[in-house]
Amino acid sequence: LVVSCCCSALWVNLGTYGPDEGWASAYPECRERNQSPVNIVDQDAKVSTEYQELTLEGFDSESSNKTSMKNTGKTVAIMLKDDYFVRGAGLPGRFKAEKVEFHWGPSNGSEGSEHSINGRRYPVEMQIYMYNSDDFDSLGAALREKRIIAAMAVFFQVPTRKDNPAVDPIIHGLKGVVHHEKETFLEPFVLKDLLPSSLGSYYRYTGKWVISVMCGLLQTLTNMRV
Repeated sequence: LVVSCCCSALWVNLGTYGPDEGWASAYPECRERNQSPVNIVDQDAKVSTEYQELTLEGFDSESSNKTSMKNTGKTVAIMLKDDYFVRGAGLPGRFKAEKVEFHWGPSNGSEGSEHSINGRRYPVEMQIYMYNSDDFDSLGAALREKRIIAAMAVFFQVPTRKDNPAVDPIIHGLKGVVHHEKETFLEPFVLKDLLPSSLGSYYRYTGKWVISVMCGLLQTLTNMRV
């Protein structure tokens, strides 16, 4: 599995498995190469200039009142109804964001992220799932054709002083999806406010079906806290 960190771009051989090699014992399909998520190790990564800076379209606009949050039974997902596009980072086209998922631990401040950096996991990980809008009209269509999709991930910290008001609509929405399959509409929010202020540096790796772009490290998230 190869990872790249673009400030100039990082390549890393992460071996056959993701961060938890125990998966291979429990699930034989996890013995395949290029599994996701992974533990990214800085000393194994190398910088590359091959990938472009991330370019976002529509991320600075308020979401519409049709944007909803759903309890999937495994996590909560935000179903995006507006036009959010991403270019760069070596993506083979103009990718449209359709869904946002959150992963967190059992208690406030615990290790809940799926990915880790140098073995360290973070309290919350947000993943934005995207598909190539040049070829498909939905995430589901791309998955049915077994085509590459993309996931942009950001780590959040738990605040030590002041909450970040950018996440208030998300927090309020959680109250309406306590039970499995429950769904609620969200207050307007700006997706860009949930991202680091600078996207010039990021990690990138290609899994079996997913191009993953890790665009938020601890030092860039001091004001991005849940």
